[in-house]
Amino acid sequence: MWWQSAVEKRSVSDERVLSSDEGPRVKDGPYIDESTTEEAFRRARREAWLTRVTAVAVLAVLALWVVRGEAISPTPARYASGIALSAAALSLAVFLAMRAGHFRMLAERAYLIELHQATSRARQQVLRDHLSGLYSRWFFYERLTEELWRCARYARVSSVAYLCFPAWKTLSLATQAELIEQVGYLLQNDLRTSDVAARWGPGRFVWYLPETDASQAMVAGRRLAEAVKVSDAVVGAAQYPVDGSSADELLQVAQGRAEAAQAA
Repeated sequence: MWWQSAVEKRSVSDERVLSSDEGPRVKDGPYIDESTTEEAFRRARREAWLTRVTAVAVLAVLALWVVRGEAISPTPARYASGIALSAAALSLAVFLAMRAGHFRMLAERAYLIELHQATSRARQQVLRDHLSGLYSRWFFYERLTEELWRCARYARVSSVAYLCFPAWKTLSLATQAELIEQVGYLLQNDLRTSDVAARWGPGRFVWYLPETDASQAMVAGRRLAEAVKVSDAVVGAAQYPVDGSSADELLQVAQGRAEAAQAA
């Protein structure tokens, strides 16, 4: 199947992510790591130090030439050699300064890329669950609260579907990972543009359906449960504003109905 190759690559370290309500860790490494950035800054500092040493040496040579030049050569030759020496020293100093600035620019670029990647990984970690591809618990709760405010303002109906797997704890880690990926795939391909789905916890998924009553949400949830072949699932649904006016109330009602369906 399409998800089996990914499941085979899962390690035992995924157990904490599969069995807890905590947000997942993003495992993708940066394109530019800290050692690369540090090496770039070290090279830039070395080039800047070399530029300063060269400038001091050039000033020392010019001062020595001014003091001892009369004894070394006659005036015309001394002026000609002085001009040539000054031009060469100035060219060398400019070249080294340009090299130092170039490496400094590369170091700053590497640092900015690393910072951007770290920010992107943190944002992805907050918004998405890396196993299912669905939204995280925190983001779903915030989004649901905003949507309910909108429903209250425009007097609209919406529902929350709650999907859980009673035999979750008896499944192996490989089966759990397969189940998470399968449900995530089905939800993402069955979503409307306005729908929001998230992984709520171990063996639990939630689904917000705007402009949908509880009966229609149950139909959608049951269709999803029937499409999952890995394990049996139960579904519960709650409707706004009949079953509750807040995110907590709707989620509690939907979860209670799912538990009642499991007991029945």
